[in-house]
Amino acid sequence: MKIHENVNFYFTRYSVTIPPDGAFGAELPNGTWTGMVGMIQNEQADLVVSSLTINPEREKVIDFTYPFLFDHVTVVYAKPRERKWRTLIKPFETNVIVMIGVSLIVMSFVYCLEERRNPLYQTVSKRQSPSLYHSFLYMYGALLSQGGEPLPASLAGRTLVSCWWIFCIVSIAVYSGNLTASLTIHKTKLPFTSLEEMVNQNEYKWGTLGSSVFQTVFEESTVPTYAAIWNGIVEFNKSDPSVLSKSGEEHLQKLYNGNYAFIMAKQYIDFETTGHCNLVLLNEHLARNEVAFALANNSPCVRILSNAILSLHEYGLIDKWKDYRWPQTFCNDQKRIVVNNISVEDIQSAFYLIGIGVCLSCISLLCEKIMHLKSR
Repeated sequence: MKIHENVNFYFTRYSVTIPPDGAFGAELPNGTWTGMVGMIQNEQADLVVSSLTINPEREKVIDFTYPFLFDHVTVVYAKPRERKWRTLIKPFETNVIVMIGVSLIVMSFVYCLEERRNPLYQTVSKRQSPSLYHSFLYMYGALLSQGGEPLPASLAGRTLVSCWWIFCIVSIAVYSGNLTASLTIHKTKLPFTSLEEMVNQNEYKWGTLGSSVFQTVFEESTVPTYAAIWNGIVEFNKSDPSVLSKSGEEHLQKLYNGNYAFIMAKQYIDFETTGHCNLVLLNEHLARNEVAFALANNSPCVRILSNAILSLHEYGLIDKWKDYRWPQTFCNDQKRIVVNNISVEDIQSAFYLIGIGVCLSCISLLCEKIMHLKSR
């Protein structure tokens, strides 16, 4: 089969062979290699036509042509699934909710104490000072923008209530705005956005192709972050050997199942994850990745193929073919704003709250019945 009429390079007959171990190639302690590199080294194959990454160790036993693809290594993972039952408390962080609850209790107690100690109710006003129960109901009603009756008669009480109302108005405005935004705009808090954050979290595991240059990069690196990534892979491998699986499909399946970060060449990720818009790519580039064909050392075909590939680059044909053949539907919607229709699932916590209220009211009614019977 004619490859290029200007390079005088022909295949009259050829056969495609897949490495028995399915690996790209890793060096063994005795100096031999596995995978595709080993097949070239042992003269079991003449040419590697695959996404084989150029590596200094590999170049000692095989020769590479001029790269036909320039790429970089990155990390991809699936965004965590949202917990819909947290819709009502999602606008506020947990510490904010706790502080509002504590403020409600403290303000109710202070309001009751000030009104009881105020001489106005003993000398001028004919009304009784509010009890702690009524003080709490009034403060709680203000927190729901409803207030209560009666209004405090003393200046101290009105001053305290005025400040509490300002606090409630601001809190309600912030809560309402954030609740509306969280229900209509798709925005997920990412578990990590950098390599340092990835190695310091415990929710996600990570892995890469076994017996590949990606494994070698982390295994031999002295960079602290890369060393931490490799230590994590070694630890995960004790209970889950698939983090160093030689099959890209196995890594992709773990990726789609969630709580897994896949370290791989970006071009491979773009091609294989077409249409999966719940994936996130880290903006960091781990390492440069140059892909080329491989032949035996000192093969006369290396120069011929390199010149042909270089000519294709110069004419822009490789980029043109890539744009024509490469899928373009991969989407990373970290910065996209997507307006969603609100479903029952989104506000299910509100219905749960109604059920809880009904149960508590029934318990309260039962208690009141018992108290009434005892008083009679």
